[in-house]
Amino acid sequence: MEAMTTLELAQLVDEAIAAARLVPSANEYEAVGEPLRKAAGAGARAVEMGLEMLGSDDPVVRATGCDLLGTAFNGNDEPARSVAAALVDLADRETNGDVLWSAAAALQFASDPITIPVLVRLAVHPDSGIRFQTALALAPALLDHPDDNGVEALIRLTADPEPEVRNWATFGLGRQVDVDSLEVRDALWARVDDPYEDARIEGICSLARRHDRRALPLVAGLLAADNPYVWVFDAAGWLANESLLPLLERYEDDDIEPVITQCDPTRRRTRDEICAQVLRLVQECLDDRRLGHTASLYCDVWDYQSPTLSIDATGSGKVWCVAVVLEVCAGDPHAAARRIVDQFAGETH
Repeated sequence: MEAMTTLELAQLVDEAIAAARLVPSANEYEAVGEPLRKAAGAGARAVEMGLEMLGSDDPVVRATGCDLLGTAFNGNDEPARSVAAALVDLADRETNGDVLWSAAAALQFASDPITIPVLVRLAVHPDSGIRFQTALALAPALLDHPDDNGVEALIRLTADPEPEVRNWATFGLGRQVDVDSLEVRDALWARVDDPYEDARIEGICSLARRHDRRALPLVAGLLAADNPYVWVFDAAGWLANESLLPLLERYEDDDIEPVITQCDPTRRRTRDEICAQVLRLVQECLDDRRLGHTASLYCDVWDYQSPTLSIDATGSGKVWCVAVVLEVCAGDPHAAARRIVDQFAGETH
């Protein structure tokens, strides 16, 4: 594919700006998005142009610049700190609603804690569209940095007057961010009677993710309904309660086997015994080869899948899902242990 010329890039951006002047609101920007997706193919040059557009006196150009930056990073590498900082600086001083909407939309792809203060301020903006984009952006920013102010803002958004704001804020707080407190649980519990079904289901499943037993009858009710969302099965796995087995066994789906295992005490015990055997065999193999490392098993409190095995001082942070390795090795614990140690030795020598 031929590289995009500077003229072609400029023409695409001009097309997006012209479309932005015609759309009735920032929420209807597909005509803007199509040329911007093509422009994003220019890579670093598209980013440079987007940054230049943020300094325009024309709010349509500034908003389109935000859209271009968000599009350029959507699904690609995280933006550099300088790009996130430029968007934050713009949002800090911006008064135009359409520009703020686009800035908040672009910030969700930053996943950078430097965005949290400005997002906290936007979380109380009178425009529901801006609050919606803020709800989408807050959770990624909080993933590795559970800032108290950011979490409080997300909690407030779970009670927003707009249903979709509540829905996405509850999803972000409940199933994206690994935080737990009485305040968080109270916010999630407040959603279990939400008249908006998606927000209600998010509240129920998010409580289950925190192993909150109050969610058990609510999850059972969701499983009893036809065609539950896939994350309802996740909720059952988090609760790990035998009473859910009759409801789960109604579904002929191999994908929910880990959930059934988690809820069945006998199957769960067998799984854990095999994982412990793999751990012992891995350690014996490490010792036999005099590699000087220690293996360990752990289970993520936020997950219900097979325990994870790690070997200390791997450098790259390599870990293995024991169930996956066993599947590759036809269920043979000895073969699974050899495979894990072979991979570890190959990466460290």
